[in-house]
Amino acid sequence: MPTIDITRPELIWPGKYDEKGNRVENRGTALPFQVIETIKEGRATREPGRMGGLFSFAAKQDENNRHNKLIWGDNLLVLASLMEEYAGKVDLIYIDPPFATGSEFSFTAIIGESGVEVFKEQSAIEVKACRDTWGRGLESYLQMLSDRLVLIRGLLSENGSLYLHLDDHVSHYVKALADEVFGRDSFVNEIVCQRTNAELYPKVREYVQKRCFGGTVELDDVGLRRALNHSGLLDAIAGMFGRKIGELTATLQPVKLTGNDYLLSETEPFLWWRMIAHADRTIFNVVPCYNDLELGFASFLNGCDDIDRFAALAEWFTKFHVRYLSLTGSIRLYYPDFVAVQTTPYGEIHWILETKGREFEETTSKDFHMARWCEDVSHESGESWRYLKVLQPVFEDFIRRGDYRRFEALLKWEMVNKGLFEN
Repeated sequence: MPTIDITRPELIWPGKYDEKGNRVENRGTALPFQVIETIKEGRATREPGRMGGLFSFAAKQDENNRHNKLIWGDNLLVLASLMEEYAGKVDLIYIDPPFATGSEFSFTAIIGESGVEVFKEQSAIEVKACRDTWGRGLESYLQMLSDRLVLIRGLLSENGSLYLHLDDHVSHYVKALADEVFGRDSFVNEIVCQRTNAELYPKVREYVQKRCFGGTVELDDVGLRRALNHSGLLDAIAGMFGRKIGELTATLQPVKLTGNDYLLSETEPFLWWRMIAHADRTIFNVVPCYNDLELGFASFLNGCDDIDRFAALAEWFTKFHVRYLSLTGSIRLYYPDFVAVQTTPYGEIHWILETKGREFEETTSKDFHMARWCEDVSHESGESWRYLKVLQPVFEDFIRRGDYRRFEALLKWEMVNKGLFEN
């Protein structure tokens, strides 16, 4: 039996010390990061000449120019790899380790009355990342967490804080372990989450307990509670309730004109980082475009003899939008692409125009609310407002074979191809 020199109370488990009485620790191995994807800054915050890669370590020379890092891998190796640059510099760390429930969390859930099944089959890396089974039971769990807490201690600054999320399975063991690693006096407080009696909670609870899994389940079952943390299942449940709540609480209101006219010509000057098209009929000095489809459509509008004037709406820069009910039940803002004024023998027609390459689930809802806006505004103002969605394949086919000098020709092309949404 080895002699272990213990000078203060501590938690002991088999394997914590070797046969010579030395503390067994796994400090990981520092490895270089491999860049998988670089996410650029948004145009609203980007400054010329300041772009860098997601894992650019130019930040070493500029403390104010650090980039966020989303790192995928074994957290023991990640912590060890961050040590070189961030040792003693991190002010806040939050970890959500396994709860030592003994579950591996493979499950199938039936969502809603339609009977749609959600099944999550773990990949090889997810088995390591998400499983909560331990070969030597609590011994393995404590050794795993101990190694990581030691590295976290090395990363934290002098005034740094660690938030450690656990439940009642091992929180008492981990508190003793954290006292050993960080010092008992470093403990600040314990935050306990308590269920509320909000009006919605009983309905969600009843749905999950009696309908979500195709039968009645026991909500206090540890494995089930952990499984409910699966993001796909949570998103499905939240989406279904959000849609139903939105349908019950959001009401369509007719558009009412108030105040003075909104003039695009009074839009404040703004910087644009993407494509631009030069045009004679546009309200602005150039046409700001997001992609090649918008660029081509702006050129088409500028060349149409029956288009008097047009402008790209440039999302929040011109501030023109309509509200719509999303699939999640929330109210969102829809920014269409262009506004144009067509001259006809019967007077002017004001068009709200949307170019569309790929269509997403919420496109239909946007179409409905934009078309309804045009109908209400036409009724209120006495002007003719219409909405047109231009699908990329139809537009490209029209440009190749149609009369691309007149906007009216595009409308007639739609009648033949049925590829556009018009109100």
